[in-house]
Amino acid sequence: MKFKKLALAAMLGGLFVTANAAELPNITILATGGTIAGSQQNANSSAYQAGQLNIETLIEAVPEMKTLANIKGEQIVKIGPLKPC
Repeated sequence: MKFKKLALAAMLGGLFVTANAAELPNITILATGGTIAGSQQNANSSAYQAGQLNIETLIEAVPEMKTLANIKGEQIVKIGPLKPC
């Protein structure tokens, strides 16, 4: 009897973990370009250009995010860095 209770508890615990894993929060990243989306050819180059990478490239660069949430991105604009007035 004790074994049956333990087995049932283990099964229910496993189902609970599986259910929670399927219920990740949904997050949409609205991308605007700018400095964070910049790139350059190589580390020795000074030809940095802001706003070059799209949101999918940035999301793929951090695959661990997908273990924490359902991530999707939307590129709403693609601008360079803003200059102060």
